[in-house]
Amino acid sequence: MDANNIVNNDSTSTNGSVSGNPEVYANGLTYDEIIKKDILELMGVTGLTEEKKKELRLKIEEAVNDRVTARIFDTLSESDAQKYDELLGMEKFEDAAKFLSDNGINIEKLLIQETILMKLELVEDSKVLKKRVEDLIANKKVE
Repeated sequence: MDANNIVNNDSTSTNGSVSGNPEVYANGLTYDEIIKKDILELMGVTGLTEEKKKELRLKIEEAVNDRVTARIFDTLSESDAQKYDELLGMEKFEDAAKFLSDNGINIEKLLIQETILMKLELVEDSKVLKKRVEDLIANKKVE
């Protein structure tokens, strides 16, 4: 599983339910909606061309991957971080993944956590932006 799968809504389980948890968060979304829905749908960004949507998803995916990388390096000791970096530099990605696993780092869990956090942050940011735009339009009509 990678950030692309989660950002693009490919992370549901075989029975269609991720958690079975109907809890609704302060932003009005349920846990399942956060997991299952496409990030752009959650943000209310529906009027973009497919090319722009793809570009935006790629940027979000890169941001999630950057966050995961930062967490990995924050977790590892300096010498382990150097070993991990060397494995990546030699393009030994399977060895690098095993190295992280051997050091108690679950990449899939980090990806899921960071993707959910990114989704929540982007949804909140888009709501704030939408509200500001609506306020600007309302103020312009008054003048």
